[in-house]
Amino acid sequence: MNHLIQPRIDKQKAFFDRKEKGDLLLYINRNGRGIPQTGNYFYNLLANKEVAELLKKETIEEITLNYINLLRCSLFSFYLLDDDILPAMTDVMFHIGAMTSAMTCGKVVFVSQTGWCKEHINWGEIDKLNFNPENPWIKFALRFYQALWKFWDEDFFIGGYWYQSPLDAAWAIVGSSIFEKMYTQPKKVEKLVNWCCDWNISMENFLRDNVESVSGYKGIAGTLVPEGAVFINGDPIDLISPDFAKVFDLPYSSKLFTNIGGGFYHHHSIGLYQVPVVSQIEGISVHHIENDYPATPDMTKVIIEDEKIREQVIKASFATPIYLDRIPYKYIDRFLPVLKEGRFIIAVVCEDPSDAKECINKIKNINNLK
Repeated sequence: MNHLIQPRIDKQKAFFDRKEKGDLLLYINRNGRGIPQTGNYFYNLLANKEVAELLKKETIEEITLNYINLLRCSLFSFYLLDDDILPAMTDVMFHIGAMTSAMTCGKVVFVSQTGWCKEHINWGEIDKLNFNPENPWIKFALRFYQALWKFWDEDFFIGGYWYQSPLDAAWAIVGSSIFEKMYTQPKKVEKLVNWCCDWNISMENFLRDNVESVSGYKGIAGTLVPEGAVFINGDPIDLISPDFAKVFDLPYSSKLFTNIGGGFYHHHSIGLYQVPVVSQIEGISVHHIENDYPATPDMTKVIIEDEKIREQVIKASFATPIYLDRIPYKYIDRFLPVLKEGRFIIAVVCEDPSDAKECINKIKNINNLK
């Protein structure tokens, strides 16, 4: 175990073991810390080869070892900042399209640094969907995951498979018609979302049955989570009402998390109004909100200035720690009084090195978690 990683693990364990007001974890420039993301690493390879051509064990192990070597080279600069983030960016993730294709066998198109599965299933065909371990994307994910653990040396955290929330997966499978069907045929939507939940559970159980992993905690987006927890992308919750979220998201995200042992729920700041609903998801381990600024108003400013939203966010943080991502440093002084009232993980964007040092000191001064 790298001696630099243990103090961070200890602090994060203490954070999750307590429910004290003013307990904080601070990450500086999370997405700019140099650790290669798997989606970016695999993009060029998968854009130029069919996944079925890459399924040989020797091929995947060579690819994986190259990735891990890049990751290890990044760790020196990673530890130059004395914050709380863990080296944990190794999710089993090959872009949204690959995840959809693992469920439907549709063709994946790689373009503009991402992968899409543009083929949608007709609503009349959803009964034909099944979990198929022979799907090449499932095989690729399994063998990459196996290789990650083979070459692991306790020096970074493995995040596991990158899932879509049941509602997000359903949206990807049938397209935007799902939103109309919420009004016109809600039972059809619920049936599909429940199938997607069951597929996620089957996939996770399949990986656990076939991967020799090391027991204990794992890390997602720099954060310690329980061994059973998985990442889910919950973006569509930001496009529907709280009442619809309680019907089409909450029950199925809860079913997923309680069946597998926890979850890291990701969505965006355009959906700040959904904070009370997300806090009700059973089994949730971390509630992650990514700032959409400048595409939308900066969530930091909104939380500071909107009393109703601020109170909702603070209250919800005691049910589940809220991870606020991409906070601009320019707001940190005004944000400190809010942080002292709840339980937050904050990832702050500091463009100047001196800002990073100042931010670390400011958070240390108010942090109830020493």
